[in-house]
This record gives sequence, C-alpha cells and structure tokens, in this order.
Amino acid sequence: MSAIPVSPSVVFYGVACAPALSSPMQTAFTSTQRRWSDIEEAISLMQRLRDNWDYEGAVAPDPEVVSGALALVRHERVRSELPPPFAAVASPNGDIVIEWRPRGGVYLEVTMGSPDEAEWMLKVSPDAPARHWTTNWHVDRNRQFQDAACYNHAY
Repeated sequence: MSAIPVSPSVVFYGVACAPALSSPMQTAFTSTQRRWSDIEEAISLMQRLRDNWDYEGAVAPDPEVVSGALALVRHERVRSELPPPFAAVASPNGDIVIEWRPRGGVYLEVTMGSPDEAEWMLKVSPDAPARHWTTNWHVDRNRQFQDAACYNHAY
C-alpha cells in the first residue's frame, strides 16, 4: 500500500498514520514537540474514517473514542516522561492503538476501545513477558482527565 501525505509532517499508510521523518537540523525540543503534534493530528484524522475504510469491512472509530485517544495523548504529553509515540493506528474493529518504541527494545502500546478506558501493554525486552493493565478515567467536556485510576490486570 502506498503512503499518502496528509500534511508536511504526517503520512497516511492506509491503516496507520505516522509522523513523517523530520529534518536532522531541527533541535531536539522542536522535533519532540513536533512529533507529539503529528501524533495528535494523525489521531484527529481518524475521525474522517468511515466503515469499510480498509475495503475489508473495518469499523470506523467512534468519534468519542477518537476524542478519548486525543485526551490521553495530550495528558501523556504534559504529565508523563514518555517520548512521543511512534505511531497511532486505527484497528479494523474500531479501536485506536498508540505505540511507543523508546530505546532499548522497550515496547508500550495502548488500545482505546472506549472514550474513558485504555488497555496498556508493556514489554521491557523482546524476551520479557508482557505486563497488562487498564486505566479508567472521567473526561470532562473539555477533554481533561479527572480522577484517573489504574487497574492492573493479569491477562
């Protein structure tokens, strides 16, 4: 499948939007902030998807799930020490999957299937078992997190 540029910094790959590679001339701060913005833009673009967007029967993400995913990314951008996500993907069942691939073989993934719940998966190395947990929160009308609570689940 070919890549379709949707902005100077975001490329749509049919099932995934990911930041386009940026110039090495940018400062680290500018590049990091840009990557966060690119992921936010990629998730926002998922509101345009319609059922059967992959021509194989995929369900379009619910607009509330898209808003919840945006709220989560904005929360992580401001409140956590995570680097910007590697990619944001619309799954065929209507979920939104956001992946981080920091250095050292660490892999972090969050799946948003509802606007106020996120299922997380962390692998600290390719050989380590995955850790799974669920985060629930209340998102107010301004899409701000309120009363976040984490629940560790053994899957």
